[in-house]
Amino acid sequence: MRRSPLWNVIGIVGCIAMLLLVMSGCSKEEAEKPEVQEPVVQHEEKPKLRIMAHSEEFFNQIYGNFLSVKFPELEYEVVGTESMRMDQSPEKEPGDKLLGFIEKENPDLILIEPEFMTRLIDQGKLLQLEPLMEKTEFDTNGIEPAMMDYFRKLGNGAVYGLSPNYSTWVVYYNKTMFQENGIEEPRNQMSWEELYDLGARIAQLGTEEKPMYGLSDSFFPRLQDSILQVASTYGLRIIDARQEKILFDSEGWHKVYQTVADAIRSKALHTVKEEVTMRLSADNPFTLQEVGMQVGGPVTSQAVRGDAAFEVGVVTMPVDPSRPDVSPFISFSGLYGINAQSAQQDMAWKALSYLMSEEVAKQMARTNNLPVRSMGLEKIADWDAAPFTMLKPATDTKDIWALIPNVYPNQGGDVYEEMARAMTDIIEQDVPVKDALANMQQVLQKKLDQARAEQ
Repeated sequence: MRRSPLWNVIGIVGCIAMLLLVMSGCSKEEAEKPEVQEPVVQHEEKPKLRIMAHSEEFFNQIYGNFLSVKFPELEYEVVGTESMRMDQSPEKEPGDKLLGFIEKENPDLILIEPEFMTRLIDQGKLLQLEPLMEKTEFDTNGIEPAMMDYFRKLGNGAVYGLSPNYSTWVVYYNKTMFQENGIEEPRNQMSWEELYDLGARIAQLGTEEKPMYGLSDSFFPRLQDSILQVASTYGLRIIDARQEKILFDSEGWHKVYQTVADAIRSKALHTVKEEVTMRLSADNPFTLQEVGMQVGGPVTSQAVRGDAAFEVGVVTMPVDPSRPDVSPFISFSGLYGINAQSAQQDMAWKALSYLMSEEVAKQMARTNNLPVRSMGLEKIADWDAAPFTMLKPATDTKDIWALIPNVYPNQGGDVYEEMARAMTDIIEQDVPVKDALANMQQVLQKKLDQARAEQ
């Protein structure tokens, strides 16, 4: 049946009405639907450590790569101590500058000078580490017991600082020269007198046109440094603990000066008078085979002998025969403690304990860095590990740099000048050792008394 036009119109109107109702409902539904907000991405701030170090370059060269690879989320800032070390002004008490630096910079990881450890503990600057070691089950296996004993002794029986690595001096010798001339080779734990005796035998191989010497120093081959090396072995001091009295006029210093003077006269010891800060292999007397032995640090055999073809051996530095297992030539450039006021103590311990790990130790041993976790290591770079690891650090003696007092500006310069003058008088003017040291004592004591009176 055919619909009328009216029904068609009604149908169209009905459809439109239905469509409007549907649209109205949808609009109402949309109006009632709560607004959906885009999620805000929370950028979690990386933990940031302030790490005290000699310099940013030094820290990153030794430790930075280990931390950045292991903890990519860790952000750290190196607080360099260059300004503190360059400050030559006298301190009212030893360690004042270090305390002031820590209070000003507030590092999370504190670089510790061993001689100031007790003062930092007394001032409440360091966190005791043993509770953290127990909590995280820190494994000390592989760390030489002598090293852990050393860290505990620094903290008067508790551990407040740890160092991932250390440095030591050794004696390299021209193995070929000794063997070809039938001279007994140096051995570990000799005394200075024994080492100089061997050096005198090497010196006898020389001629007037081409003199030979027994021992030289690759670091700072000045006369004063050779004297200080022997003195530090026997635990001597230049100034007393109260920094009031110079101590050169004493039996111990008389013996040291006599030993070194005899070594110079016999050419067992090679020294220079002019200022020498570093020697290149091209003009190093050991490389040139003008000396038979050389004091040096952990470097490759190539660095020791240069392009020469002779075989090189290595032994420990000389020791005090009364304490043959102890050496003042072991030092720690990375002895770290955690700031007791740090808000990042857990992260600081996480970083320090990783640097102390076996994983890091194995990588360090492949280079010239000496890891404290050295038990079981057979090689340090391309050397037998024993001469680098068999001695333990001394807690009651100072290295040669720490021996120099700093009560007044340029006191170190005065001491160096008088030390050289005294030895020159002994060698060139035949002044008795006792008289030369008594005169040096008088000169330096007068300057010290005057400086203290003016302070």
